[in-house]
Amino acid sequence: MAEINIHDCWHWKDSELDMSYFSIMKKEFIGNLSIIHISVYNVVLNGESFSIAHLPIAEKVINRSLRRKVDFKVKRVDEIEFENAYMVWKKSKGGVWQVDLNEIIQLTYETIRP
Repeated sequence: MAEINIHDCWHWKDSELDMSYFSIMKKEFIGNLSIIHISVYNVVLNGESFSIAHLPIAEKVINRSLRRKVDFKVKRVDEIEFENAYMVWKKSKGGVWQVDLNEIIQLTYETIRP
């Protein structure tokens, strides 16, 4: 199991483009569940490129998804977008994803596309 640190950036298994990556933004426990909060960048689906500011995912899912650590840096603007999205999630007592990252991204894409 790889060490997961805040602001580390990773490519995930089955990501189709090496431009796609996610960043570890926050780690926390809710009850006994270890949650890793990530931001996802440069995803391309159906010819469209997009990013996702906040995804709360069970740590076990993240561990299964890690492919290769990359040397990217999180920009301050991305941190602000993440914090805003995280606060909405926290206030609404949102859920935690427990399915594979590719499935999460596909479902999110289907939800946000026009």
